[in-house]
Amino acid sequence: MIPSRWEQLFAVANENQYAVTAAIAFWTGLFSIAVFIFGRRRGRSAVALSILSLSIFGTAILASYQLGHGKNGRGLAIVTGENIEARLATADNANRVLTLPAGSEIKIISQRGDWIYAALPNSLRGWMPANSAEQVRL
Repeated sequence: MIPSRWEQLFAVANENQYAVTAAIAFWTGLFSIAVFIFGRRRGRSAVALSILSLSIFGTAILASYQLGHGKNGRGLAIVTGENIEARLATADNANRVLTLPAGSEIKIISQRGDWIYAALPNSLRGWMPANSAEQVRL
């Protein structure tokens, strides 16, 4: 599965590193705003630091979210059965979208009963039996 443009851009760090960066930037921005409000001298440096910190905070939150919900995010799963058929509907007699060999990467989008709806390789989507794939977390 091909990572999105955002995932490629934010691939310099992992989700946890972005979360730590966001926390540090948030508190730095909050303290610089407090210094600006309660300080005797209201300099431009406190405003600039707060704007910079809060911008870094927003970017780090976006990066953490994108990495957590992207290709290697929470829905990543591996097909465990041999020659599993992804279908257009949740029925054994529905039209086949793609036949997947064991070890194929998919991304689980939703689950309905004993079926999962997944993003398949080649930008396709289909329904598969839930017991034919095992969800993983990298």
